[in-house]
Amino acid sequence: MLLFAPRRRAAEDLARQLALELPEVEALELTLEQKRVAGKELSALLRRRVAYHHSGLDYLKRAGVVEPLAKTGQLQVVVATTGLGAGVNFSMRSVLVTDREYRIDDGLFLLRPDELLQMFGRAGRRGLDERGFIVVAPKQARLSDARPLKLHRSRTLDWPALIRVMKSAVTAGEDHVEAARGLALRLFSEEQVRLGFGASLDRFSSPALKPAREDSDRDQDPERDQVIEMRNSAGLWERRGGQCQARLGEALVLSKGQWVAALTLPDTLSKVRIGNPCRFGRKRDPIYGRELPLAVYEEDSNGEAVTLIKSFRRKLREAVARTAPRAKRKFSRKTWKRSGLEDLLRDFFPAISQGGVLEEFVDRGKVLRARLRYEEAKVLGWRDARGRILINPPLRRTTRIFDSPFRSQGGEDSENLGNLSPVEAWRALGLIDDRAVPTRRGEIFSFFSRGEGLAIAVALEDSEYPLDELVYDLANLRAGHRFRAFAKSESRLGLVCRQAFGFKDCPGYLKGGLPLGYGEGAAEILRSRKAFSSQSDAGFEDLKSGDLERAGIEWRSLLALIARGPVLEDDRWMGLQSQARSLVGKDARKEDLPLFPEMPSRQRSRFEASPVRP
Repeated sequence: MLLFAPRRRAAEDLARQLALELPEVEALELTLEQKRVAGKELSALLRRRVAYHHSGLDYLKRAGVVEPLAKTGQLQVVVATTGLGAGVNFSMRSVLVTDREYRIDDGLFLLRPDELLQMFGRAGRRGLDERGFIVVAPKQARLSDARPLKLHRSRTLDWPALIRVMKSAVTAGEDHVEAARGLALRLFSEEQVRLGFGASLDRFSSPALKPAREDSDRDQDPERDQVIEMRNSAGLWERRGGQCQARLGEALVLSKGQWVAALTLPDTLSKVRIGNPCRFGRKRDPIYGRELPLAVYEEDSNGEAVTLIKSFRRKLREAVARTAPRAKRKFSRKTWKRSGLEDLLRDFFPAISQGGVLEEFVDRGKVLRARLRYEEAKVLGWRDARGRILINPPLRRTTRIFDSPFRSQGGEDSENLGNLSPVEAWRALGLIDDRAVPTRRGEIFSFFSRGEGLAIAVALEDSEYPLDELVYDLANLRAGHRFRAFAKSESRLGLVCRQAFGFKDCPGYLKGGLPLGYGEGAAEILRSRKAFSSQSDAGFEDLKSGDLERAGIEWRSLLALIARGPVLEDDRWMGLQSQARSLVGKDARKEDLPLFPEMPSRQRSRFEASPVRP
């Protein structure tokens, strides 16, 4: 049976529950390679002939293990997500849709009738079953709810193609407006596609219709949108929050361009005005502390009595006065017995030494010295998005665009460009000038598909946006919502989009000023992939290894598109192409697909279930 569940977690939970409650059958024997690819949890389910199937599984697990076993009839139950209904590449004897609701990004949607038909159509395996069965649950989808989709032409025009034709006409000295109209006439549409040149060109020269973003910005305090960013432990810029108090032992400092544990550097404790630096541990992996003299041995005492050094005695009296005033007289003595002195003085060392904790007493000739550790000392630092405490991180000041509830919602920043003609929308986005000639932004936009070209074009206009930072931020363009938890600060790519487009909506291209499919956090994850890969999928409710794999593929695909993009005499564009080539290779060739585990002969025929007798 193939079951469709609304969400990944529901699919996995349902698969585990079915594996426990279904009658026990002959276990599916996996090869060592299949076990290695599937992992411990999925292998245990597969042995019970149950599996889950969703886009969070990486390619090898999904297409190399689960799907082949389902196709040959080796699995009794597969639970897939409704969002992947069209991507399920196998059929089973029976199908059950447990819920019509599913999630994409921040929205909840109901399965369309054609999507239901696609799912129900998985019932019955060609060549294996004479008929398929559709199982229905109370108040859930039925076969009568499913019907084919009526095809119609999309209302979204291919803007990049139109602008590319206009630019080619300008270069060739031809009429660019007529070139765009000619392409629109050749589109497969029963209705005439109107671009809006006739109604718009004369109005573009009117001052009232020119972009008035500068006017709206004058009404705002420029200092209000200024924020301070810090470079975090992954080397990325994020908004700096308030300082917090933390243990010095978990704090990091920047040394030679790398974040290292603060106490691995002797200079970290340079402001402690007592004693001298000392080292704990091995030379290769040091932890630094302080060593201070506190007493000298009495002559003729055989090491049984010590006299406190004047400077230490003064600090001790001050510490006792602050922490235990009633014991002030007791600790005013000069001479002490050596035995048990550690226990008597231990509690006062943090107050004496700015947070140091007594590790041991050592003898240096006739001087008794204390070695102090500072892992538990308190320090003020900034916690970054990864939870690391940073001391004195590099800072920069930048501008953020905020969606204030007190701003007019009918202003230009929040305009829905879907209400404009294509030419008016192009002008509002800065893709053409007053004469409808494509601008440099429009030309770069025409190299791409949909809204990602808008983001890349405006990012290249910001001369202070480092290209080596931009090339990684491009991973956010096709990432979607699942990486959002790893980005507690908006990337600079999102910032330049909001500065250029405000919070405009443009069907097929922008939503809230950002390209469709844009998602924060993917760039940070891809730059620190090892940190994510070292953790189990079980630690993340919404992000799985398959998401990381897919984000990496989409990012490299976009880089390959840039690397092989058209030649343009623009330093920033050529620099971005150079950065892309360095990451994907000069030829940007596709990588070979991984080899699937080989299926033994026992798994190539259909399994006939028969309960195992106790």
